Amino acid sequence: MTVLRIGARTSQLAVTQAEAVGRQICAAGLYGAFELVGITTRGDTDRRQLSQIGGTGLFTNAVRQALLAGECDLVVHSAKDLPAADSPDFAMFFSAREAPCDVLYGKYPSIAELPAGARVGTGSPRRIGQLLRLRPDVEAVPIRGNVPTRIARAGADLDAVIVARAGLARLGITGGHDIPVAEMVPAPTQGILALETLPGTRAAAAAAQVESAEGRAVALAERSFMVGIEAGCSTPVGALATVASGTDELHLFARWTSPDGTASAEDEATIRLELAAGAAQAANRAEPPTAGPVPQPGTELVSEPGREPASNSGTEPQVKAAPAAAHADPRELGFRLAAKLLEALGPAAQSIGRETEGK
Repeated sequence: MTVLRIGARTSQLAVTQAEAVGRQICAAGLYGAFELVGITTRGDTDRRQLSQIGGTGLFTNAVRQALLAGECDLVVHSAKDLPAADSPDFAMFFSAREAPCDVLYGKYPSIAELPAGARVGTGSPRRIGQLLRLRPDVEAVPIRGNVPTRIARAGADLDAVIVARAGLARLGITGGHDIPVAEMVPAPTQGILALETLPGTRAAAAAAQVESAEGRAVALAERSFMVGIEAGCSTPVGALATVASGTDELHLFARWTSPDGTASAEDEATIRLELAAGAAQAANRAEPPTAGPVPQPGTELVSEPGREPASNSGTEPQVKAAPAAAHADPRELGFRLAAKLLEALGPAAQSIGRETEGK
Protein backbone atom coordinates (compact mmCIF):
# COMPACT_ATOMS: atom_id res chain seq x y z
CA MET A 1 0.00 0.00 0.00
CA THR A 2 1.45 3.35 -1.06
CA VAL A 3 1.07 6.12 1.52
CA LEU A 4 0.76 9.74 0.39
CA ARG A 5 2.68 12.13 2.66
CA ILE A 6 0.80 15.43 2.87
CA GLY A 7 2.55 18.50 4.28
CA ALA A 8 0.59 21.28 5.96
CA ARG A 9 0.73 23.76 8.80
CA THR A 10 -0.25 22.49 12.23
CA SER A 11 -3.22 24.79 12.88
CA GLN A 12 -6.63 23.16 13.31
CA LEU A 13 -7.84 24.63 10.03
CA ALA A 14 -4.75 23.58 8.06
CA VAL A 15 -4.96 20.02 9.41
CA THR A 16 -8.67 19.83 8.60
CA GLN A 17 -8.02 21.01 5.05
CA ALA A 18 -5.14 18.60 4.48
CA GLU A 19 -7.17 15.67 5.81
CA ALA A 20 -10.02 16.51 3.44
CA VAL A 21 -7.61 16.45 0.48
CA GLY A 22 -6.12 13.16 1.63
CA ARG A 23 -9.53 11.53 1.92
CA GLN A 24 -10.50 12.78 -1.54
CA ILE A 25 -7.36 11.37 -3.16
CA CYS A 26 -7.68 8.02 -1.38
CA ALA A 27 -11.39 7.77 -2.22
CA ALA A 28 -10.45 8.13 -5.88
CA GLY A 29 -8.21 5.08 -5.50
CA LEU A 30 -5.05 7.02 -6.28
CA TYR A 31 -3.28 6.17 -3.00
CA GLY A 32 -4.04 3.56 -0.38
CA ALA A 33 -3.61 5.87 2.61
CA PHE A 34 -2.20 9.22 3.64
CA GLU A 35 -0.28 10.66 6.55
CA LEU A 36 0.19 14.26 7.60
CA VAL A 37 3.53 16.00 7.97
CA GLY A 38 3.15 19.00 10.28
CA ILE A 39 5.20 22.09 9.42
CA THR A 40 5.67 25.31 11.40
CA THR A 41 5.98 28.52 9.37
CA ARG A 42 7.25 32.00 10.12
CA GLY A 43 3.68 33.24 10.12
CA ASP A 44 2.92 30.83 12.95
CA THR A 45 5.80 31.92 15.18
CA ASP A 46 5.96 35.69 14.55
CA ARG A 47 2.95 37.17 16.33
CA ARG A 48 3.20 40.66 14.88
CA GLN A 49 0.55 41.86 12.45
CA LEU A 50 1.28 40.46 8.99
CA SER A 51 1.57 43.96 7.53
CA GLN A 52 4.34 44.67 10.06
CA ILE A 53 6.29 41.52 9.23
CA GLY A 54 6.26 42.21 5.49
CA GLY A 55 7.41 39.91 2.73
CA THR A 56 5.46 37.10 1.09
CA GLY A 57 4.92 33.43 1.74
CA LEU A 58 4.84 33.78 5.53
CA PHE A 59 2.56 30.75 5.83
CA THR A 60 3.83 28.84 2.81
CA ASN A 61 7.61 29.11 2.35
CA ALA A 62 8.48 26.53 5.01
CA VAL A 63 5.81 24.18 3.68
CA ARG A 64 7.24 24.46 0.18
CA GLN A 65 10.75 23.86 1.46
CA ALA A 66 9.59 20.61 3.06
CA LEU A 67 8.27 19.50 -0.33
CA LEU A 68 11.54 20.37 -2.06
CA ALA A 69 13.48 18.53 0.66
CA GLY A 70 11.50 15.35 0.03
CA GLU A 71 9.82 15.36 3.44
CA CYS A 72 6.39 15.08 1.81
CA ASP A 73 4.86 14.26 -1.58
CA LEU A 74 2.15 16.92 -1.70
CA VAL A 75 1.40 20.04 0.32
CA VAL A 76 -1.88 21.82 0.97
CA HIS A 77 -2.23 25.59 1.41
CA SER A 78 -5.02 28.08 1.70
CA ALA A 79 -4.49 29.44 -1.80
CA LYS A 80 -4.71 33.06 -0.64
CA ASP A 81 -1.57 32.55 1.47
CA LEU A 82 0.62 31.78 -1.55
CA PRO A 83 2.70 34.38 -3.39
CA ALA A 84 0.80 35.37 -6.54
CA ALA A 85 3.60 34.56 -9.00
CA ASP A 86 3.91 30.96 -10.16
CA SER A 87 7.11 29.05 -9.42
CA PRO A 88 8.70 26.62 -11.91
CA ASP A 89 9.66 24.39 -8.98
CA PHE A 90 6.10 23.28 -8.31
CA ALA A 91 3.01 21.96 -10.06
CA MET A 92 -0.08 23.63 -8.60
CA PHE A 93 -3.68 22.42 -8.51
CA PHE A 94 -6.85 23.91 -7.05
CA SER A 95 -9.88 22.66 -5.15
CA ALA A 96 -13.48 23.59 -5.69
CA ARG A 97 -14.26 26.85 -3.95
CA GLU A 98 -16.04 27.11 -0.64
CA ALA A 99 -18.20 30.21 -0.13
CA PRO A 100 -15.79 33.09 -0.82
CA CYS A 101 -17.46 35.77 1.28
CA ASP A 102 -16.36 37.29 4.55
CA VAL A 103 -18.47 37.01 7.70
CA LEU A 104 -19.36 39.59 10.34
CA TYR A 105 -19.19 37.43 13.47
CA GLY A 106 -21.12 38.75 16.46
CA LYS A 107 -24.61 39.87 17.34
CA TYR A 108 -24.94 42.55 14.66
CA PRO A 109 -26.49 41.25 11.41
CA SER A 110 -24.71 43.62 9.03
CA ILE A 111 -22.02 46.26 8.76
CA ALA A 112 -24.74 48.88 8.35
CA GLU A 113 -26.24 47.93 11.73
CA LEU A 114 -23.04 48.26 13.73
CA PRO A 115 -23.33 51.06 16.30
CA ALA A 116 -21.21 54.16 15.88
CA GLY A 117 -17.81 53.60 17.44
CA ALA A 118 -18.11 49.82 17.28
CA ARG A 119 -14.84 47.93 17.66
CA VAL A 120 -14.44 45.42 14.83
CA GLY A 121 -11.57 42.95 14.88
CA THR A 122 -9.60 42.24 11.73
CA GLY A 123 -5.91 42.35 10.84
CA SER A 124 -6.45 42.36 7.07
CA PRO A 125 -5.70 45.67 5.27
CA ARG A 126 -8.23 44.61 2.60
CA ARG A 127 -10.99 44.13 5.16
CA ILE A 128 -10.03 47.24 7.11
CA GLY A 129 -10.13 49.45 4.02
CA GLN A 130 -13.48 48.13 2.84
CA LEU A 131 -14.97 48.27 6.34
CA LEU A 132 -13.98 51.92 6.76
CA ARG A 133 -15.18 52.68 3.23
CA LEU A 134 -18.66 51.65 4.36
CA ARG A 135 -18.48 52.79 7.99
CA PRO A 136 -15.82 55.42 8.70
CA ASP A 137 -17.35 55.84 12.17
CA VAL A 138 -16.29 52.41 13.46
CA GLU A 139 -12.89 51.31 14.76
CA ALA A 140 -10.92 48.53 13.09
CA VAL A 141 -8.94 46.66 15.75
CA PRO A 142 -5.98 44.58 14.48
CA ILE A 143 -6.19 40.97 15.67
CA ARG A 144 -4.41 37.71 14.91
CA GLY A 145 -4.75 34.09 15.94
CA ASN A 146 -6.57 30.99 14.78
CA VAL A 147 -10.24 31.14 13.83
CA PRO A 148 -11.72 29.97 17.17
CA THR A 149 -9.52 32.42 19.09
CA ARG A 150 -10.60 35.35 16.93
CA ILE A 151 -14.33 34.69 16.95
CA ALA A 152 -14.26 34.20 20.74
CA ARG A 153 -13.48 37.91 21.06
CA ALA A 154 -16.80 38.91 19.45
CA GLY A 155 -19.01 40.02 22.31
CA ALA A 156 -16.06 40.09 24.71
CA ASP A 157 -13.62 42.94 24.10
CA LEU A 158 -14.86 43.46 20.53
CA ASP A 159 -18.30 44.15 19.08
CA ALA A 160 -17.65 41.91 16.08
CA VAL A 161 -14.86 40.27 14.12
CA ILE A 162 -14.51 39.64 10.40
CA VAL A 163 -13.41 36.19 9.24
CA ALA A 164 -13.77 34.08 6.09
CA ARG A 165 -16.88 31.94 5.72
CA ALA A 166 -14.79 29.16 4.15
CA GLY A 167 -12.67 28.75 7.27
CA LEU A 168 -15.74 28.58 9.49
CA ALA A 169 -17.39 26.03 7.21
CA ARG A 170 -14.35 23.76 7.10
CA LEU A 171 -14.16 23.80 10.88
CA GLY A 172 -17.89 23.11 11.22
CA ILE A 173 -18.52 26.46 12.90
CA THR A 174 -21.90 28.05 12.28
CA GLY A 175 -23.12 31.54 13.04
CA GLY A 176 -22.08 34.94 11.87
CA HIS A 177 -23.60 36.97 9.08
CA ASP A 178 -22.37 36.79 5.49
CA ILE A 179 -21.14 40.12 4.17
CA PRO A 180 -22.31 40.60 0.57
CA VAL A 181 -19.35 40.45 -1.81
CA ALA A 182 -20.52 43.75 -3.30
CA GLU A 183 -19.78 45.34 0.09
CA MET A 184 -16.56 43.48 0.86
CA VAL A 185 -14.80 41.88 -2.10
CA PRO A 186 -12.96 38.75 -0.92
CA ALA A 187 -9.23 38.22 -1.03
CA PRO A 188 -8.07 36.69 -4.32
CA THR A 189 -8.50 32.86 -4.16
CA GLN A 190 -10.29 33.06 -0.79
CA GLY A 191 -12.09 29.77 -0.16
CA ILE A 192 -9.84 27.75 -2.50
CA LEU A 193 -7.22 25.20 -1.47
CA ALA A 194 -3.97 24.97 -3.42
CA LEU A 195 -2.29 21.58 -3.78
CA GLU A 196 1.39 21.65 -4.73
CA THR A 197 3.67 18.82 -5.80
CA LEU A 198 6.92 18.44 -7.66
CA PRO A 199 6.22 18.35 -11.42
CA GLY A 200 5.91 15.00 -13.15
CA THR A 201 5.41 12.92 -10.01
CA ARG A 202 2.78 10.38 -9.02
CA ALA A 203 1.46 12.90 -6.51
CA ALA A 204 1.10 15.46 -9.31
CA ALA A 205 -0.96 13.01 -11.36
CA ALA A 206 -3.15 12.31 -8.33
CA ALA A 207 -3.67 16.01 -7.61
CA ALA A 208 -4.61 16.62 -11.24
CA GLN A 209 -7.27 13.92 -11.03
CA VAL A 210 -9.07 15.59 -8.12
CA GLU A 211 -8.61 19.20 -9.27
CA SER A 212 -11.69 21.33 -9.90
CA ALA A 213 -11.71 22.81 -13.42
CA GLU A 214 -13.76 25.78 -12.26
CA GLY A 215 -11.60 26.22 -9.16
CA ARG A 216 -8.53 26.32 -11.38
CA ALA A 217 -10.03 28.87 -13.77
CA VAL A 218 -11.07 31.34 -11.09
CA ALA A 219 -7.82 30.90 -9.14
CA LEU A 220 -5.64 31.55 -12.19
CA ALA A 221 -7.63 34.67 -13.08
CA GLU A 222 -7.39 36.09 -9.56
CA ARG A 223 -3.72 35.20 -9.09
CA SER A 224 -2.72 36.77 -12.39
CA PHE A 225 -4.59 39.93 -11.42
CA MET A 226 -2.42 40.09 -8.30
CA VAL A 227 0.73 39.61 -10.37
CA GLY A 228 -0.41 42.34 -12.75
CA ILE A 229 -0.78 44.94 -10.00
CA GLU A 230 2.39 43.74 -8.21
CA ALA A 231 0.36 43.01 -5.09
CA GLY A 232 1.95 42.06 -1.80
CA CYS A 233 0.40 40.51 1.28
CA SER A 234 -0.48 43.97 2.62
CA THR A 235 -2.19 45.22 -0.53
CA PRO A 236 -5.78 46.24 0.30
CA VAL A 237 -7.32 44.70 -2.80
CA GLY A 238 -10.06 42.16 -3.36
CA ALA A 239 -10.79 40.15 -6.49
CA LEU A 240 -13.49 37.61 -7.24
CA ALA A 241 -13.82 35.53 -10.40
CA THR A 242 -17.04 33.66 -11.08
CA VAL A 243 -18.39 31.40 -13.80
CA ALA A 244 -22.01 32.11 -14.69
CA SER A 245 -24.14 29.00 -14.24
CA GLY A 246 -24.59 27.07 -17.47
CA THR A 247 -22.17 29.26 -19.42
CA ASP A 248 -18.50 29.36 -20.34
CA GLU A 249 -18.14 32.99 -19.27
CA LEU A 250 -15.52 33.82 -16.66
CA HIS A 251 -16.15 37.15 -14.95
CA LEU A 252 -13.62 38.96 -12.76
CA PHE A 253 -14.36 41.88 -10.44
CA ALA A 254 -11.71 43.69 -8.41
CA ARG A 255 -11.64 46.54 -5.92
CA TRP A 256 -8.75 48.45 -4.39
CA THR A 257 -9.41 50.51 -1.26
CA SER A 258 -7.07 52.87 0.53
CA PRO A 259 -6.19 51.70 4.05
CA ASP A 260 -8.38 54.40 5.60
CA GLY A 261 -11.29 53.69 3.26
CA THR A 262 -11.42 57.21 1.83
CA ALA A 263 -10.50 56.24 -1.74
CA SER A 264 -11.27 53.24 -3.90
CA ALA A 265 -11.27 51.99 -7.47
CA GLU A 266 -12.98 49.00 -9.01
CA ASP A 267 -13.42 47.42 -12.41
CA GLU A 268 -14.53 44.18 -14.03
CA ALA A 269 -14.12 42.15 -17.19
CA THR A 270 -15.37 38.93 -18.79
CA ILE A 271 -13.92 36.35 -21.15
CA ARG A 272 -15.18 33.06 -22.53
CA LEU A 273 -13.21 29.90 -22.00
CA GLU A 274 -13.45 26.13 -22.09
CA LEU A 275 -13.41 24.87 -18.50
CA ALA A 276 -12.93 21.27 -19.57
CA ALA A 277 -9.46 21.95 -20.96
CA GLY A 278 -7.65 19.05 -19.21
CA ALA A 279 -6.33 19.81 -15.78
CA ALA A 280 -3.96 16.89 -16.17
CA GLN A 281 -1.85 18.92 -18.58
CA ALA A 282 -0.87 21.10 -15.64
CA ALA A 283 0.79 18.21 -13.83
CA ASN A 284 3.97 18.57 -15.85
CA ARG A 285 3.85 22.30 -16.50
CA ALA A 286 7.08 23.90 -15.32
CA GLU A 287 7.10 27.32 -16.93
CA PRO A 288 5.13 30.07 -15.17
CA PRO A 289 3.14 32.50 -17.34
CA THR A 290 4.68 35.77 -18.44
CA ALA A 291 3.64 38.49 -16.02
CA GLY A 292 2.04 41.66 -17.25
CA PRO A 293 -0.99 42.66 -19.27
CA VAL A 294 -1.72 40.24 -22.09
CA PRO A 295 -3.96 41.26 -24.99
CA GLN A 296 -7.03 39.04 -25.13
CA PRO A 297 -8.73 39.00 -28.54
CA GLY A 298 -12.46 39.39 -28.14
CA THR A 299 -12.39 41.03 -24.73
CA GLU A 300 -13.32 44.69 -24.96
CA LEU A 301 -12.92 46.88 -21.90
CA VAL A 302 -14.48 50.30 -22.43
CA SER A 303 -15.53 53.20 -20.26
CA GLU A 304 -18.76 55.04 -20.88
CA PRO A 305 -18.04 58.36 -22.64
CA GLY A 306 -17.78 61.24 -20.24
CA ARG A 307 -17.21 59.12 -17.17
CA GLU A 308 -14.23 59.62 -14.88
CA PRO A 309 -12.29 56.71 -13.40
CA ALA A 310 -13.98 54.95 -10.48
CA SER A 311 -11.21 56.08 -8.14
CA ASN A 312 -12.22 59.72 -8.53
CA SER A 313 -15.93 59.91 -9.27
CA GLY A 314 -17.42 56.83 -7.63
CA THR A 315 -18.78 55.65 -10.98
CA GLU A 316 -17.48 52.54 -12.66
CA PRO A 317 -16.30 51.73 -16.19
CA GLN A 318 -18.72 49.56 -18.10
CA VAL A 319 -17.53 46.24 -19.38
CA LYS A 320 -18.52 44.74 -22.70
CA ALA A 321 -17.32 41.27 -23.54
CA ALA A 322 -17.29 40.43 -27.24
CA PRO A 323 -17.23 36.79 -28.37
CA ALA A 324 -13.85 35.17 -27.85
CA ALA A 325 -12.33 31.89 -28.89
CA ALA A 326 -12.66 28.91 -26.58
CA HIS A 327 -9.64 27.78 -24.57
CA ALA A 328 -8.79 31.37 -23.59
CA ASP A 329 -6.33 31.41 -20.70
CA PRO A 330 -7.93 32.68 -17.45
CA ARG A 331 -4.65 34.41 -16.59
CA GLU A 332 -5.10 36.75 -19.52
CA LEU A 333 -8.29 38.05 -17.92
CA GLY A 334 -6.45 38.82 -14.69
CA PHE A 335 -3.57 40.61 -16.39
CA ARG A 336 -5.94 42.65 -18.54
CA LEU A 337 -8.08 43.74 -15.61
CA ALA A 338 -4.97 44.65 -13.61
CA ALA A 339 -3.87 47.01 -16.37
CA LYS A 340 -7.32 48.57 -16.51
CA LEU A 341 -7.50 49.16 -12.76
CA LEU A 342 -4.00 50.66 -12.63
CA GLU A 343 -4.97 53.00 -15.46
CA ALA A 344 -8.07 54.11 -13.55
CA LEU A 345 -6.01 54.79 -10.42
CA GLY A 346 -3.49 56.96 -12.22
CA PRO A 347 -0.72 58.31 -9.92
CA ALA A 348 -2.25 56.51 -6.93
CA ALA A 349 -1.25 53.23 -8.56
CA GLN A 350 2.36 53.85 -7.54
CA SER A 351 1.52 52.72 -4.00
CA ILE A 352 -0.27 49.50 -4.91
CA GLY A 353 1.57 46.29 -4.22
CA ARG A 354 4.68 47.99 -2.97
CA GLU A 355 3.92 48.14 0.76
CA THR A 356 6.33 45.30 1.48
CA GLU A 357 9.32 46.48 -0.54
CA GLY A 358 12.45 46.73 1.54
CA LYS A 359 10.95 44.98 4.56
